Amino acid sequence: MSIKTSTDPCLLELFDDNPDHGIQDSSESASEVGIDRLVGGLLGFSKPDRFQFLLSQMQQGNPLLTAEDLAKIDGFKRTLSDSPWVPVKDATPGHQAYTYFRDDSPFILTKDVCIVEASMREVSELIDCISTDEVNRVYKMLDPNFLHGEISFRRDSVHCLEYARYRIPLCSPREFVVHSVTALLDELTHVYVCWSVKDPAYPEPSWATPLSSVIRGELLESGILVEELPGGNTCRYTYFMHCDPKGWIPKSIYNRAAADGVDTAKVREIFAKKRKAEGRRRRDA
Repeated sequence: MSIKTSTDPCLLELFDDNPDHGIQDSSESASEVGIDRLVGGLLGFSKPDRFQFLLSQMQQGNPLLTAEDLAKIDGFKRTLSDSPWVPVKDATPGHQAYTYFRDDSPFILTKDVCIVEASMREVSELIDCISTDEVNRVYKMLDPNFLHGEISFRRDSVHCLEYARYRIPLCSPREFVVHSVTALLDELTHVYVCWSVKDPAYPEPSWATPLSSVIRGELLESGILVEELPGGNTCRYTYFMHCDPKGWIPKSIYNRAAADGVDTAKVREIFAKKRKAEGRRRRDA
């Protein structure tokens, strides 16, 4: 599938004159590079063929989704809507974080929700990564603890195998190997779900101690739900994660860090910057 791209001048005027606004060194964090430069590289392009493919799949009843995929998506949506989420303090307008514990797991579940000034399609084209280069730029922008990752399509264009490594302060880095599924549930709703799997392409570390270079964590359940709101100019962006970090991290420390670390504010910031750039161009026209 070929991917067409088109430059968006309303975004490019946000950034400096460097023609390459992407990350050169994968070890750099998003905070070090600056979100403005990252936005220029990421949102200066669109992927109409990719979105049209997902839209066509939805109109055909998403025939590529398996029974397991549908069960994972249904479970993900039920967790978001039916769980006894507890709001985290210090919410800001249009942005709220939630947590709760399941009886069958000692690890906290986190949900972060924000209202984004963008259509579902705009957000979908940002988060629906289709190459390793995109994964490294997007994930690094959204999570300052992300180090590097890889992505490869399996079977078809909605199923991916993803590898990601994250830094954890004062602890060994954690790596995750996940199977991910991306789909449009209807013309206004984008869903992405993922969960840990074993794959020979990424053999597990043979040992793990407090001093090991990397520890394989387990992503029990995670996903993103993007729902366009009436009017088409805003959408609700929800990120959910339930993770077992493995290794020697005390559960109390991990749970506190997880509750503070899941944050959708960067997505909100990206599109706020885009809207401001568009407004400036209209005033200058």
